[in-house]
Amino acid sequence: MRDQDPASGMQLHPLQTAHEQHGDTPSPTPPEVANIPKRRRVKSVYRDAKFRPWFQAVAALEQVQASGGTSVTWVTPAHPHFEIIRLTGPSHTSATSIPPAITESLSDEEEERAARFWRSYASTTPRQHRTPASWRVLSDEASLEWFHYAMCRDGDVSAFTLHFNDSIREQLAAVPSSAGWLGDRLSRRLKEALGRPVALWFAFDVAQDLPHVHGELQADTNELKAVRKAMRLAGGEWHDVRQHQAHTRPDPTAIWSFYAATDAIFIRPLKGPFAHLPRPINGDWVFATKGVRRGAGELYSLQRQKVLAQIMISKR
Repeated sequence: MRDQDPASGMQLHPLQTAHEQHGDTPSPTPPEVANIPKRRRVKSVYRDAKFRPWFQAVAALEQVQASGGTSVTWVTPAHPHFEIIRLTGPSHTSATSIPPAITESLSDEEEERAARFWRSYASTTPRQHRTPASWRVLSDEASLEWFHYAMCRDGDVSAFTLHFNDSIREQLAAVPSSAGWLGDRLSRRLKEALGRPVALWFAFDVAQDLPHVHGELQADTNELKAVRKAMRLAGGEWHDVRQHQAHTRPDPTAIWSFYAATDAIFIRPLKGPFAHLPRPINGDWVFATKGVRRGAGELYSLQRQKVLAQIMISKR
């Protein structure tokens, strides 16, 4: 039986409403929204290890171009994907105006140490990435190297190691973000000591269940004594053997960034079935001041453009 409009007595079609019968525009039915979870961008150190030979080859090509050459062959015998990379570019006079991001050269011993670090990550993964990661999803292990390059571009750099007293270790284990808390504390002490903001980065490490940090900071050699005092205060100055609490070394190479990440698997946030295991710190295990992080992102992104261009050329 059809429904009836109580005002006019007119019968309504079962699918009509009184508003439609009188010519009123019905309210639109809101579209159904699919409950699709937001895709999470995952950082993968294995992806970064896969494409690192390309970054090395492009850096080598830029050095060759600076000497008037036009091609380079980069060999990584232990790499499962890119054993040999051959690149050809324009002469230095007609080369791209983008400046080289990597200007330092490593010794043969340092090259072997770098290869040994990345070799443990150079393996085949279920997801086959076709391009290197953007800066946003670059792994922490790989980011440290670019923190180093950014700081070297801006001035004198010194490597450092800092140990803590019991009180600071307890606070590191209690605060939600151990890296952020220590970074603010260390930055404040260094600014008080040197009278200026100090660019720095560091990564947590653990030895005998005791956390400590390795990193780099922007300081002249004649400032390092004041730097070590400031670091001791930030780490909770030891009463005995305080000369062993904070160490500095000027002019490190990128090898120091690899050393800082050697035991990352024991300190970085754990996932899956291991997420419940205790850690000596909370949150991130890496810290960098804003200027260092911004500069590293710019350098990496520019170098990534060059790598992508060479990958495209190789596919022709």
